[in-house]
Amino acid sequence: MLASYATAESFADRAQALALELHALLRSIDPGAWREEAARNAGARLTAIQAHFEQVCSCAPAPELSPLAARVHDAYEVVTRRAPSSAEGARAAWEGFRRELLPVYDALAQALRAAARPVPTLRPTNLLRSGVHALSGLFSLAVIQFVPEESLALVAAAVAVAAWSLELSRRHVPAVNAMCLAVLGRISHLHEVHRVNSSTWFCTGLLVLALAGSARDASVGVMVLGFADPAAALIGRRFGRHRLASGRSWEGAGAFFVVGSVVAAFTLVAFGGGLLPGTVLLGALAAGLCGAAAELFSGRLDDNFTVPVASGLIVAALLGG
Repeated sequence: MLASYATAESFADRAQALALELHALLRSIDPGAWREEAARNAGARLTAIQAHFEQVCSCAPAPELSPLAARVHDAYEVVTRRAPSSAEGARAAWEGFRRELLPVYDALAQALRAAARPVPTLRPTNLLRSGVHALSGLFSLAVIQFVPEESLALVAAAVAVAAWSLELSRRHVPAVNAMCLAVLGRISHLHEVHRVNSSTWFCTGLLVLALAGSARDASVGVMVLGFADPAAALIGRRFGRHRLASGRSWEGAGAFFVVGSVVAAFTLVAFGGGLLPGTVLLGALAAGLCGAAAELFSGRLDDNFTVPVASGLIVAALLGG
């Protein structure tokens, strides 16, 4: 049996540092960030992580005595027994390892959050999800334009109530949660299994926009989220070099600002009611900037809520009714 570590605080600190190393490893072997030298660099990083694991596990309480220790032990098993055998391992081997490590990292992250040691949520590349994101933006735009503006808040409220009712149902009825995962599993993030999912937050954001803004403002919000958020994710994973504590990058934020400003401009031209070019430019740049800031600094709030609300309400504030 492993000897107990001196203090629970010290063990939690070490486990958090280890989880951050795993987060960096998983980001480096993400399909959207893969490069020719990725296997060699990942092999060297993995060797260091394995040594770190040995140090942490040698002074951890027995897994059955601590939920956090159990999750560290699970991650240790995957890293030591399932990792590719060579730093030059094929991309397919690293991808298989990544898929096996992802749920283990998510469980470790949950245990660390419970121990007040938060680590970044991992959002792996999911091109299908990105496509659905864009289609959701277009579909929402169509609904906003089709529904009479005086009825928009009522429709948004009905959708939000339905979304939160389903959310509560899957919390208390495992069969409902299993059904949701079966239908949406391919486009869901791992953390959405046990947290409020992005669609529910998006519906809530639409309700806020319907209550506080106009159809024009809501249109800008959904389009910025639908196109700029996936662009930021793809560019950030592929080219991001300057990381924030949240795991996002300044490169991704720049992509968000550019794409968000462009789609906001097109939306304002098409649905803004004949705005002057200077007004369109002001509103578009503000929507792109505020959306990018919301995506970067959302914190505990989901960016599927903060991004459309921030983008839409800044347009409402600057351009009025």
